[in-house]
Amino acid sequence: MKTYCKPAAVNIEDWEFNVAAVVDCFRNKRGRSDFQRLLCKTGSITKRELAEDRLNNDFTRTMQAEVEVANMVPGSPHEQLSRKSLMHRRISSGMVV
Repeated sequence: MKTYCKPAAVNIEDWEFNVAAVVDCFRNKRGRSDFQRLLCKTGSITKRELAEDRLNNDFTRTMQAEVEVANMVPGSPHEQLSRKSLMHRRISSGMVV
């Protein structure tokens, strides 16, 4: 990516930077239903737990789910491991890749 499109100090391929960007993106959008649905898709939090966290102003569970969303981003270490295990399953089952 050209540096005039982004600050020179930003590395978009760095997983830790992407986690911080995802958490920052969710900060003011936790009440939106589309963002809550995405958090619930991770399986680490339910809609009821999201509501409890918002009422109690304790976002530890919510932030953990946000990190799980960052794991869903292509290029994350979790996603790379999933690809490797999928490839291994295909090869071991005799499927042509």
